[in-house]
This record gives sequence, structure tokens and C-alpha cells, in this order.
Amino acid sequence: MKRLLVLILVVPALAACGSSEHDAASTTAATSTTATAASLTARADVICRAYHAQLAQLGAPQTLQDIADYYGYVHTALGSMVKRLAALEPRTAAFDAFVEATRAELKPVAAMRGAALADDAAKIRKVAIQGALLDKKAHALAVKAKLGACAETPSSASG
Repeated sequence: MKRLLVLILVVPALAACGSSEHDAASTTAATSTTATAASLTARADVICRAYHAQLAQLGAPQTLQDIADYYGYVHTALGSMVKRLAALEPRTAAFDAFVEATRAELKPVAAMRGAALADDAAKIRKVAIQGALLDKKAHALAVKAKLGACAETPSSASG
């Protein structure tokens, strides 16, 4: 059971422009693009840090009912984070890929809750593996998009 809980806790768990020309217009555009990217990252970091803080408040689930409650809470918090991230403007292709990968994590989180409520340990293990793979993908996309706090795992964000 301890091994299963460790696996379960792993689940929850996000374009640069350039020119060879060095005139004032291209320098201004590059500065603007950099400022916009920095602003997007800063706003996304606030959202991701809030999500990580919410997860840090949760204790480790000990029973199947705890697992169901835990993933019910995670589903709500993750859904809220995805909506807030998706509302940010202007976005980049890399940022959008991260948001969609994170949105994809909602399905296994909901399935984990359902499996716990159904007392289905085999499904819990299967969904935990699927969720961990999706979480790994979202993490890699957050790193690629240079999203700071969104690229941290909740456990590394709190410590």
C-alpha cells in the first residue's frame, strides 16, 4: 500500500523572435517581445505558485476515501489553474502546449478519484502511471516554455 501511495502522489501533481538586423526598430521589437514573455512568465508563476501552495496544504492520503477526497480537491484546484492560465494573454505556442498538456491531466485525476471510490486498486495503479506520464510531459513543456514556477513540481516549489 505504501508503494501505491507513493505512485499516487507522483501524479499531481508547464518563441523567441530574433533578427540579424540591428536597427532601432528591431531592437525595440525584441525588447517588447522579451518584456511580454517575462510578463507572461511572471503572471503564470503567480498562478502556479498558488496551485502548488494549495497542494502543499494537503496531507498524504492514507485510505481509499482519503485518496478520493485528495483527488477531488486536486481536480478542482488543477481545473482552476488551467482556466486561469488559459485566460492569460498574449500567449506563445510553447505556453499553449503547456496549458493543453496540463489540461490533459484533469482526466486521470478524475479517474483516480473514481477508482478510489470504487475500491479498484488495479485501476488506481493504471491511472497513476498514466497520470505520471502526462505530468512528466506537462513538466517538460513548462521547462521548454521557460515558465519558472510552473516548471517546478509542487514538492520542490514548497521547499
